[in-house]
Amino acid sequence: MGFVPLILVGVVLLPLVWLELRRYAAARLSGDVSAATRARLGRRLASAGLLFLVTALAGFGIEFRERFQPGQLAGYFLICALLLLTLVATMIYDIRAVVRQSLLEFHDRDAEAERFRAFMARQPGAAPELSKPELSKPGFSNGASRKPSR
Repeated sequence: MGFVPLILVGVVLLPLVWLELRRYAAARLSGDVSAATRARLGRRLASAGLLFLVTALAGFGIEFRERFQPGQLAGYFLICALLLLTLVATMIYDIRAVVRQSLLEFHDRDAEAERFRAFMARQPGAAPELSKPELSKPGFSNGASRKPSR
């Protein structure tokens, strides 16, 4: 019973690790490998390794608990808990770093201008609407009144 969670975690982690490695390899082949991409791969592989290690240690501790004295077993599971806290801290740091990098990429002015150009290229009728004189005057809202609908 103690090794079933380890097998399940291993089965779940293998495709996730494979996905991260493929993502990194694709970025490497396209030449888009940045320090953020390398750091993200490292954090995610470290998180996967820590999760597998914590699951293995907890499974071994549960399976062979009769070989430990009560104080040793408490110390053993305290080590497991500390590794689990390290895992949670690594995951939170990874989430924070990914959100921060996404915001930096989103607020990058060159990228924003490129997204706007791509939007304008997809929407050929959008440019004349933006240059209507009604929109540039204060107090006008494209000729539509704001009456409540019932």
